[in-house]
Amino acid sequence: MSAGLLTICVIREICDSMSDETKKREKDERRRREIEKLMQSMERTAPKADADLLRSLQGIELSEGSSALPQEKSPDLVAPTNIELKKEEALLESVALSPEKLSAAVERVGEPIPSVSLSNTGSQPAEAPAESLGEEVLVVTKPKPSAVEAVIIEIGRVAKEYPYPETLGRGSVRVSEDVFSRVTMIFANQRIDKILVLSYLLYKYVPVEGSQRVPKWLLDTPPKVPRPRILVFIKDESLARRLSDTAIRFGVTETDIIENIVRKHLPEAPFQYKPKRRMRFSA
Repeated sequence: MSAGLLTICVIREICDSMSDETKKREKDERRRREIEKLMQSMERTAPKADADLLRSLQGIELSEGSSALPQEKSPDLVAPTNIELKKEEALLESVALSPEKLSAAVERVGEPIPSVSLSNTGSQPAEAPAESLGEEVLVVTKPKPSAVEAVIIEIGRVAKEYPYPETLGRGSVRVSEDVFSRVTMIFANQRIDKILVLSYLLYKYVPVEGSQRVPKWLLDTPPKVPRPRILVFIKDESLARRLSDTAIRFGVTETDIIENIVRKHLPEAPFQYKPKRRMRFSA
């Protein structure tokens, strides 16, 4: 009884072994057929030089069993298989990765392929897109002064640069709040003394002695308002004669002439300026 069981076990082992060898041979055969089909496909699409190389490699036998040898066997038995695998990989890379060969193969089957340039790959950085010509650029500029500010700046400049007479005297005049505020506004914005502001206007616009024609605005009657403020100006003999001559010949007062000149050439102040308070000392 035991001998019969032993025989059955031996037979089963022999059958399993034969079955494994059969499966291995079938697997090797499938592998060989797949490689042959791949070779034939490449041969149909590859150029002549590569087709000859493929034919020469068809005779190489690739055995999956040889690559799966146990590690304990001699390295000399594994080396030929590695060499054959490297040849196959080199062939596949040379045929599959070449843009020119791929282009030729695809053209044969009638499929378009975009042109690919590998000569500059990784050698030059990508160019940055050019700026649009219509793109708006923000430029920060200093705002231009208004008309009133421009007049104030110009009056302050010319009043500082005006050549006043060498022999200096002083004159004073009582004016309205409006005229006082206009002159004080130039002082507040340009930091030029009120005496120089009024003196420049008088030396510039009071008619010369003996003039036969004067502007109409110079002879207008100013508004009848109180004149509580006092302004001081530079006054030499020449300016004194000019003021007196114009007042006598045209029947106006010197104060009216001065107020008309200030109202004509200085912009109106945005508010009333008050005179600086003087400190009083008591005994």
